[in-house]
Amino acid sequence: MYTPNYDETGKFVGVNSQDGRTIPNDPLNMDWQIFLDWNAVQANPISFVDITPPYRPRPRQLADIVADIKRLSSTDQNKLLLQVAARLLQDNPTLATDLGINVPGAS
Repeated sequence: MYTPNYDETGKFVGVNSQDGRTIPNDPLNMDWQIFLDWNAVQANPISFVDITPPYRPRPRQLADIVADIKRLSSTDQNKLLLQVAARLLQDNPTLATDLGINVPGAS
């Protein structure tokens, strides 16, 4: 039994054998030739097609968040601002006073 082997860019580079050996797709390699013979008679042969590398999303940056906020309507931007402010005051009850902001009901 063999499994396909790809490099970090998704390029097919050979196969891994069941015993853990890596067999490169080198036409001069005898193990590669044995694999090709085996693969040719399989009901579902291993494809040699390159794949795209696994997608690794990058962490959201501040610029991404600002761009998303700018796409909101002004009404939704105001709602978001009020939600953020309420959360800040909830987590930091003295924040308004510390900043010198007079907020009714804030301690």
